[in-house]
Amino acid sequence: MEAVKFVMNNQEPRDFSLLDQETQALASAVCGHKVTGMNVHLAHLAKNLRKSETIVWATKRVMKSEAIGINWEHLLNYVVEDCLKPFHEETYWHLKRMHRIMTEQFKLLEHQKPEQLDDFGCQDFRTMEHFELTSSDQQNLKWAAAFHDLGRMCYPVSFWNTKGAFSLKQRKQLDFHARNFYFLGEMLNVYQEVIALSVLHHWPNKGYPDNGIIARLRPFLDQPKFQYTLNWLVTNDVYGGATDRRSYRDHAWSHEQVIIETMPKEMARVGLGWVPFIQALKQPGQGVVCPA
Repeated sequence: MEAVKFVMNNQEPRDFSLLDQETQALASAVCGHKVTGMNVHLAHLAKNLRKSETIVWATKRVMKSEAIGINWEHLLNYVVEDCLKPFHEETYWHLKRMHRIMTEQFKLLEHQKPEQLDDFGCQDFRTMEHFELTSSDQQNLKWAAAFHDLGRMCYPVSFWNTKGAFSLKQRKQLDFHARNFYFLGEMLNVYQEVIALSVLHHWPNKGYPDNGIIARLRPFLDQPKFQYTLNWLVTNDVYGGATDRRSYRDHAWSHEQVIIETMPKEMARVGLGWVPFIQALKQPGQGVVCPA
């Protein structure tokens, strides 16, 4: 496996005028400027991003076409701690757990091949092509797991605190939280593959309209290895959502309940007929790794 290299990014200035118009609008709103006709979801996102002095400072540099000088992953950690946590702790802990889940799975795959793992009756898992992931591929997946739901801040918090199942209207609105990660990612100069994974994590089950953002990310969707890593992220997201503690459930669902009853039906509905690497979360004599 290739060695992980420490990369200093965000050291070069970018021309602010070349960023997407919605990215420019988001940055202006984060810096406190009034933006007329702004998408209401981006307005909510900007309001939450203003909670972080570091993000406001970095955004002002972006607007002046100056280099930020801070790695984007560190900036997104400020977003997680300063903005997401006070906005909605349930989502905050979901992302923390998603990162741990992905990390545990990579530890397992250091010692076992995918073909040696339990497929839980999902035959597609046995027949699919398992790609060799580089350390960069793995890191991008872990970053996407840790940051993919930051776009949830583009709604009022009451949206996420709905008791019980979402209404049809709410379900139709859900794609905004993933799609708006694009503008946050472009603003902070996040790696394109991490942006693509985060924006598209509802692509398999939502079927986003083929709008301008999807057109820009289409080259990723055409790559078999990217589809493999996207499906992996989606599977973990479904598992995490089903086993996390949620305000609308009395208690978290058990690992066994989710694997046997929930995942096969949910992944079939999403359109993915396999459950990769979930075995990594259930170790003999140790119970479930990364409990909710």
